[in-house]
Amino acid sequence: MQRYAGRSVPLESARVELDRLAALRAAAKYGRAVAHVTELYRYLVTLRIPFELEVSVDETATPTTLVEHIYIASELRRLGVRWVSLAPRYVGRFEKGVEYIGDLGALARDLRGHAEVARAWSL
Repeated sequence: MQRYAGRSVPLESARVELDRLAALRAAAKYGRAVAHVTELYRYLVTLRIPFELEVSVDETATPTTLVEHIYIASELRRLGVRWVSLAPRYVGRFEKGVEYIGDLGALARDLRGHAEVARAWSL
């Protein structure tokens, strides 16, 4: 919690406030996934073969918040994991043949925020 709670993260268009509860939720929701990705990444490195890593959390039941995105990217970077793509879960639903179901304005805001986090934490 020392790394996250009470921290303010500047993005291009706003600041994201990481309060204690949001930081705890991010760690509870994604902590085990970050640890698992790190373990798999370290194993792949030992194989000494070329690979690209996509971290995909888009199959979760709830949207990935900006705090959660920051937590995932920060922890992976801190742990030395290099990835080419991180796929968060956006608001609304994407379905084959229908495309998007949900509020397009909310999706646009969500995409902008996640894009800003991605640019801030790109490797």
